[in-house]
Amino acid sequence: MKYILGILLTLTAIDIVSQTMAVTEYGKEVILNHDGSWNYLEDFSDSNIETNFTSYNKNSKSSFLVRSQIASLGFWINTIDWKFNKDEDYNSDSEYAFEYKHGDLYALAIVEELEIPLDMLAKIALDNAKDVMSELQMISQEYRYVNGIKVLFLQFMGSIEGIKITYLGYYYSDASGSVQLITFTGSSLFDKYQSAMEEFLNGLTSL
Repeated sequence: MKYILGILLTLTAIDIVSQTMAVTEYGKEVILNHDGSWNYLEDFSDSNIETNFTSYNKNSKSSFLVRSQIASLGFWINTIDWKFNKDEDYNSDSEYAFEYKHGDLYALAIVEELEIPLDMLAKIALDNAKDVMSELQMISQEYRYVNGIKVLFLQFMGSIEGIKITYLGYYYSDASGSVQLITFTGSSLFDKYQSAMEEFLNGLTSL
């Protein structure tokens, strides 16, 4: 299952990198896609996303800091539950791959040097996911404060090669770069692993 789940995240990471911002002769900001198409930046609105003012913090057992070498970001993990490696299995655009030691639960840290508005970062990821997944559904979205930084939280699900997959992810960007920190598992296993997914995500920190 790990290989199949990785297909989607690989394609998503590639397509995010290949989109560029530009300005038209009339002063309108647009996003240029790798296939030559474009969208007005104003189309990517976060006006419908509410903010959850609950303070989310890393778990006390998450005592090992995995540092990004691309941006000033880190990921606190509990090494009893998680192992990690520089991501070579999925795609070089994913800096780290994480694997839960107790079952079919995985995570990726997709880190870029470019600062990207949060709503646009998530919109691009979801639009690209639609190209490789069927029955894509947004379950939940909100802004959260995690270890003192504002992130966009998304929960969505879809099907790839007949396997239903549920994703929880944090999206964050600052002057040093951007990150998609995404956890994923089979939808039938989501209730079992939800708390582990959220605990992992809450290890995201700005350095």
